[in-house]
Amino acid sequence: MKIATKFFTSSIALCFVIITLVGGTNLWVGSQAKKFQIDRQRIIAIEDKFLELESHLDQQIAALKDFLVLDRRSVEMVQYQKSKSDFLITLSELEQQIPENPTLQSLRIRYRSLQEIADNLADFEEAKNITQQDILSINSFRRDIDLYLENLRQEIRQELELNLEKEEYISRFLGQIILILTVLIALLMYLQYRLVVTPVLRSLGKLNKGVSRVSDGDFEYRLNLVGNNEITQVATSFDEMTDVLEELYEELEEKVNKRTVQLELTNDDLKAEILKREVIEGELRSIYEDTRDRSNYY
Repeated sequence: MKIATKFFTSSIALCFVIITLVGGTNLWVGSQAKKFQIDRQRIIAIEDKFLELESHLDQQIAALKDFLVLDRRSVEMVQYQKSKSDFLITLSELEQQIPENPTLQSLRIRYRSLQEIADNLADFEEAKNITQQDILSINSFRRDIDLYLENLRQEIRQELELNLEKEEYISRFLGQIILILTVLIALLMYLQYRLVVTPVLRSLGKLNKGVSRVSDGDFEYRLNLVGNNEITQVATSFDEMTDVLEELYEELEEKVNKRTVQLELTNDDLKAEILKREVIEGELRSIYEDTRDRSNYY
C-alpha cells in the first residue's frame, strides 16, 4: 500500500473513531442531563403540590376552628368544604406523581379521621359543650397529619438531593470520560505514528546508510527492504543500482589488474633492454679504450 493511501486511510479511521467516541459521549451525557432535568422538574412540581397541600390543610383547620368558635356559621363550613375539595384533588395529583407511596397512603387514611370529625361537627346544633373537645381533636389530628407531611417533605428533599448528587456524579464522570478520551486519542495517534510514520523513517534511515556505505566503496551492501510502497520501490532500485555498480567495479578492477600486469611486463622488458644497452655500452667503452690505448702506443 502506498504511503499516502496508508496515511489517509489511517487518518480517516482515526477521525471516525474520535467522532464516534466524542459523539457517543455527548449523546449519552445529553440524554442523562435531559433525564435529570426532567426528574428535577418532576420533583419541583411535587414540591409545589406539597406546598399547596399544606396550604389547603391550613385553610381547612382554620375554617373548622372558625366554625366551632363562631357559632357554626355556614360560611366557614363552605370554606372548609372548598379547601377539603382542593386538598383531595391535590392529594390525588400527588399520588399520581408518586404512585404507591406509603407516606401518602398513611396521610390519606389519617385525613379520613379529620373528615369524619368535620362531618360530625356539621350535625350538631349545640356547640358550647363540645367546642373544646373538638378543637383538641382537630389539633391532635393536625399534628398527626403534620407528621406525615414532614415525612413527605423529607422524602422530597432526599429525592432532590439524590438528583443533585447524580448530576454531580455525571459531571465528575464526564471529566473522567474526557480524560480517558484524551488519552485514548493520544494512544491512537501514537499507534498511527508507529504503524505509518515509523516504518517510513526506518526505511529512510536504511537508505541513507546504504548511500553512505556505497559511497565508501562497499558495493556488497544491500537494503533488502520488504513492502509495497514508494520507499521499498526506491530501495529495490537502489539495490539494482548497487548490483550494476558492483559489476562495473569488478570489470574496472579486472581491467586495472590486466593493465597493471601489462605495465609490469612492459617495465620488465624496458629494464632488460636498458640492462642490455648498458652491457653493450660497457663493451663498446672497453673496445674504445683498448683502441685508444693502442693508438697511443704506436
